[in-house]
Amino acid sequence: MFLQGLGISPSLAAKIYATYTDNDEDPLEVVREHPYRLSRDVHGVGFVNADRIALAAGVPKNSDERVQAAMLHVLGEACAKKGHCYVLVSGLLRSTAKLLDDDDPATAEILEEAVLREALAALCAAREVVTEVLSRPTGDGTIRDDEIAAPRRWYSAEVGLAQHVRRLINAPGRLAQVASWEERIAGRMATDVTELSTEQHEGVRTALTRTLSILTGGPGCGKTHTLRVLVELCEQAGGVVALAAPTGKAAKRLEEATGHAAMTVHRLIHEDSGDEVPHHTNALVGADLVVIDEASMLDVELACRMAAAIPTGCHLLLVGDTDQLPSIGPGRVLHDLLAVESIPRTRLTKVFRQHDDSAAIVLNAHRILAGEPPEPAPGVFGFKYMNEPEGIAQRVVDLVTKEIPRHFGVAPHDIQVLCPGRKQEAGVLALNRRLQKCLNPSAPHKHEHYHDDIIFREGDRVLQTKNRPQRGTNGVFNGSTGTVTTVNGEEQELTVTFSDGDVAVYPFVDLDELLHAYALTVHRSQGSEYPYVVIPMINAAGQLLQRNLLYTAVTRARRGVMLLGQENAIKRAVEIAWSVRRNTALSHRIIHNTSPLPRPRANSSGQLAWGDPV
Repeated sequence: MFLQGLGISPSLAAKIYATYTDNDEDPLEVVREHPYRLSRDVHGVGFVNADRIALAAGVPKNSDERVQAAMLHVLGEACAKKGHCYVLVSGLLRSTAKLLDDDDPATAEILEEAVLREALAALCAAREVVTEVLSRPTGDGTIRDDEIAAPRRWYSAEVGLAQHVRRLINAPGRLAQVASWEERIAGRMATDVTELSTEQHEGVRTALTRTLSILTGGPGCGKTHTLRVLVELCEQAGGVVALAAPTGKAAKRLEEATGHAAMTVHRLIHEDSGDEVPHHTNALVGADLVVIDEASMLDVELACRMAAAIPTGCHLLLVGDTDQLPSIGPGRVLHDLLAVESIPRTRLTKVFRQHDDSAAIVLNAHRILAGEPPEPAPGVFGFKYMNEPEGIAQRVVDLVTKEIPRHFGVAPHDIQVLCPGRKQEAGVLALNRRLQKCLNPSAPHKHEHYHDDIIFREGDRVLQTKNRPQRGTNGVFNGSTGTVTTVNGEEQELTVTFSDGDVAVYPFVDLDELLHAYALTVHRSQGSEYPYVVIPMINAAGQLLQRNLLYTAVTRARRGVMLLGQENAIKRAVEIAWSVRRNTALSHRIIHNTSPLPRPRANSSGQLAWGDPV
């Protein structure tokens, strides 16, 4: 009642209550005595809500706690929404002052730079933030010193990943000791009707002879065939191979492509244990070669945990398409690793002739990369200009529910709508409401629950947005998709059955971790593949309309694409090649950081694990 009197929604108030009672704390005491904790402890509260609660509870506007909470919010937003691993201190101070400025004399004193710097120093002393000076060369031969600030979480991940990259690349490789790789590759090529190109040959040889390497290339360039040959050669020589990808769907695709078992990166490093430090799973114990597909999806934290779990001497191959969107989480790992010249890499550039319906999709993907508009291909690639967002949204619904199923004999769940953004009229939120109404309408036999104006109904397609290693049997991770199978009002929970067969129970207070999945943002679709994709584009998407976004969306389709929207929006997406730069220092830390390697330590299972260096 106290929270709802401040305009906090009932579901969020219940989540706050559950968060602290589950930890044997008095939620009312936390709210009244330490209200800014809410912004850090409870997903969905944020600084604005916590500040409203704090001021109502009597916290002074010029309190140190308020300044520090505002600064953490600015830093957190830069990482969560823009993918930065750090921000410039000058920008952090400026943005914090702007957030707090309300023309109230009581606020004026905390807007001064000296006071803001004191707040930053306090956060550093509390080990929540790290500051340092990055000295890097500029294009004119001079050295630029940047004073930066980073959340300790992302700083630790970036430093740790840099150290593990150096550990892996400098170690003597297990497979590199096999002296006959060239003969084995030549023998494999002599018996295979599909010969390796020169680029593919180099990619296979590098992965087998170097402990860390990268394989990149666009659609139709032969990454799949290269990996299939690599796995066969390694196993024929007696090597142990482990395959993984960031999402379950990507792992399943990798398994189908290679004929070898694959899993998610989270399960490869056994994150379902709940330990702060990953430890070796059976897949990693004795592994000679680890292949991580869709590596462009790796954020810096997951990449650090993955690299930490790779045994010294094991070969690691990262496979990805650098032209796709970067990871949802902070960092641009694959891009930064490619900036380190000492890391071997092979880029596949030859586009092989496609003998199936995907030929037009591959061709248009490469046209988009070249800044050229896609070309319609009957039955495979549709392309239609429309003016009104309302009409575009309705057309999307008709395509998914009627036209594509009727023309191609497929079910609506074989069709995925991919949008640039969430909030436009033809964005994810609006289209999910429309599609849910048509594909899973309310019915007397279907139980449902309202959560913050969103209806979760039995039969709904949903997507998980947070990593929850303890949920379900094997853990549920960001990007997992499934179906709501039961809604239990008495127990205040619903059940989701995920695409891998795992079943997870969600208390109603945790439903902000789920999104409807009839329509997804292009970012959320990374690593997945769908038979048919519908892509609506409208001008209101603004800066999201970029070439790598459209390219990523198109390459999610296996059999057909329907691209529709406003002419200027589609042209902008094709023409705009730049993307918002992310603040990262991974390549700099790999090349210049001379801090000692982390020492191995035992985890709860008694196995050695490479720990967090900070």
